[in-house]
Amino acid sequence: KLIWNRKRTNVLTVVEIFFSFLALFAVAAFGVYYADNSRRPLGFSYDSVWVIELRYAVWTQEVPTTIRNLYLALQDFDEVTSAAGTSITLVPYSSSSSFYTI
Repeated sequence: KLIWNRKRTNVLTVVEIFFSFLALFAVAAFGVYYADNSRRPLGFSYDSVWVIELRYAVWTQEVPTTIRNLYLALQDFDEVTSAAGTSITLVPYSSSSSFYTI
């Protein structure tokens, strides 16, 4: 009779173990997924890539012309295979900095 009185506690323990197993399985699945992705090739070569950043204080009528002239000048070089632009610089380690104090 004492076992039947503890039946609800046993069910809750089994449910807790089940959800713990699900959480552990999800963490392991994400770990395997990201480990597999880190071994895959990027699909492009990142060596010999240059980043040119244009900063301007005020957007004027000359800025689009300057950007267009920059693209045309870059395409004239034989070393340049392609040029692309973006409004947001998403270059790895572009906003990193180092502080050294004595």
